[in-house]
Amino acid sequence: MRLGWIGYVVATLVLVAGIVGAVFFISSRLGEMQNAFTRVVVPGSIDLTLDRLGTYTVFHEPSSVIDGKLFRAESISGLEVTVTSVEDGRRLALTAPMGSETYSMGGHSGTAILVFTVAKPGRYRLAAAYPDQRAEPRTVLAVSRGFVGSLMSTIFGTLGLGFGSVALATAIGLATFFLGRRAKARSARPTRVP
Repeated sequence: MRLGWIGYVVATLVLVAGIVGAVFFISSRLGEMQNAFTRVVVPGSIDLTLDRLGTYTVFHEPSSVIDGKLFRAESISGLEVTVTSVEDGRRLALTAPMGSETYSMGGHSGTAILVFTVAKPGRYRLAAAYPDQRAEPRTVLAVSRGFVGSLMSTIFGTLGLGFGSVALATAIGLATFFLGRRAKARSARPTRVP
């Protein structure tokens, strides 16, 4: 009987550990993803050190807080964005994203507006301005690499931990239950005297 209780205790511990692990995993990953964005108030510019090759996405955050200041601009029609190598002055091609990418976390929400590809690590200047040199509306652009992939791995990792622990705890509980029933059935059988 005691072994049966141990099985149920182990199943409960597995379930609790899985839920705690899933909560810890998602909270740490969301923090990492939040820090994966480099933000700039535009019109303006920022120098980026881009060490990883691949595609980077520029997001527009229509409502964002930077250094305690709220920036709100639903429309940035006409805003011209450039990304230029600081080393050789080469301008990178900016194109529209293949699909719709949006996020909302940590007081920031954004929509993908442009993508560019870095073929050589280095320092790049992202600049954005209106063609008529007007200073308003001021808004926030955020740059990130592989955001969607990070988001998907966070979602599936969290679901895997959560559902995996539920499945394992259920399996342990059921095994404990059926082994206990089998043991009871054996002990209830009459003992034959030779």
